Amino acid sequence: MHNSATGQLLRTTRIRIKDPKRSLEFYKFLGMKQVNQIKMPEAKFDLYFLAYDSPKAVSHGNHWTDREGIIELTHNYGTENDPNYKVNNGNAEPGKGFGHLCISVDNLQAACQRLEDAGYKFQKKLTDGRMRHIAFVLDPDGYWVEVIGQKPLEETEGVKDTDTSTYRMVCRYTKRLLHRTNRSRTTP
Repeated sequence: MHNSATGQLLRTTRIRIKDPKRSLEFYKFLGMKQVNQIKMPEAKFDLYFLAYDSPKAVSHGNHWTDREGIIELTHNYGTENDPNYKVNNGNAEPGKGFGHLCISVDNLQAACQRLEDAGYKFQKKLTDGRMRHIAFVLDPDGYWVEVIGQKPLEETEGVKDTDTSTYRMVCRYTKRLLHRTNRSRTTP
């Protein structure tokens, strides 16, 4: 998100992955597109850069380095075939601390149902706990991806369709604004 006071923009979050095929499939299912790939065979790793790039995306068509919310997937060769290799996703000991990525979606319930129908697992479903306006889906390496609505739940109740071209990556600041806006719409 662009901060006009400083001119800075949060561009990339890098995460390490075990199997690029599975990870790319997951993030593309979330509506992201691969905007670049850097192969480093001499160092035995590849980098995959994914971002939202539909005509509705904020930075649609921009150079791959001039995007908002890029996910950089780092794959070290051979990990996909190593049954003992496990990514430290930051939500388990040792090394707890990363937390999660976050996307906003047009119709929260429909988006979560689409993910569930595709067989993706959840850390937290909408119906779990007291916070019914967020869910956490798990990517193939167990990274948590928070899923929040762009509209209040009441407006999307019963909506069965979701349009991945409207999905967005969300940073902490944007997330706070979305939650405040959604609460103010439903709270007198």
